[in-house]
Amino acid sequence: MKSWQLEVAPHPNSTDHLVFETVYSLLQHWSNTRMRNGHTIIPGTIPTGTLFYHGAMRHHIPTTPDWVAMDPEESTFFCNNPHEEGCWHLTLSTTRPLKILYFDGSSAAKLDSGCMDTQDVMIWGKILPERTFMEIQRINALCQWGEQYGLDGFVSEVMLCNFTSGVRVVSFSKLANPDPNKFPSQDSSRPFPRLFESVHAGSWYNRFPGDTRIQLDLTGLVSFYDAEIVPSLVAERFGKERWNHRLQNISDSDILKAKAMLTEGLTRQGTCTSGTDWMSLFRTIVNRYAERLELMQYLLNTPLSNDPLQMMTIAKSAQVQLRIMLTPYILFSAVP
Repeated sequence: MKSWQLEVAPHPNSTDHLVFETVYSLLQHWSNTRMRNGHTIIPGTIPTGTLFYHGAMRHHIPTTPDWVAMDPEESTFFCNNPHEEGCWHLTLSTTRPLKILYFDGSSAAKLDSGCMDTQDVMIWGKILPERTFMEIQRINALCQWGEQYGLDGFVSEVMLCNFTSGVRVVSFSKLANPDPNKFPSQDSSRPFPRLFESVHAGSWYNRFPGDTRIQLDLTGLVSFYDAEIVPSLVAERFGKERWNHRLQNISDSDILKAKAMLTEGLTRQGTCTSGTDWMSLFRTIVNRYAERLELMQYLLNTPLSNDPLQMMTIAKSAQVQLRIMLTPYILFSAVP
């Protein structure tokens, strides 16, 4: 406590709060949609017995890397044969824990505004906006790069590298195109209600704890907000709102350092962690302080008049809230 300097404001380039918020928001759909330009990569696993779904135009199991959904409401959207022909729907189950790499933010969104920056620098060593819509080249490059680490796939949406390794076929059914509310003027087999249900399914994981079917190893977390590892981005994001943060102008040496850290996490043998449940700890901190800090912010930003009584009332209210928050830490020997 002697080293604390409470009168000193945080450094304007500090990213501690961004790393904290990122960890708290992992696997939660809404927060990663709002702050869509991800800066974090984390190793993880998808447990045995997890179901995947894949909509297809024909009765053919993919022999190259492809996308799968974790909810059928999303995969059936891609059953897009003509309505009278039906569509094929593949259900897979994992037969062992799949080793995956998780990218935060909206890293599956095909936008050139920064959503895919972390993927670009990992597989190509630089940001390539001209490849934003080259999804086949991207998934193939990711899987080829991941082979050296034994990765089975990648997650924002699930990109599965091999449909015959670590998964088995549960069913491969020809479905009647789910077309419950087809509009008279619409000939497409993908009406609006199916799109809505796809979005609706994603909303199930909007808030904490997010999608618990994916288990992340936070000891292998690599953050491009870590100024000690990636100092070249400090000036790049200065003065910008978080949703405008990008990996543009990152130096080659910083990319190499980030890759080295990621390699360490992906190649670590055995269990060498403290056993701390970091996600629960972060949740506890947020539960305990978030609303209290919001109230403090409201009190301290209340417009003041020249009325001494009003100023005293606000000061006392703020003092009460501070003492409530700090009660477990106010030592008897420190009370004046």
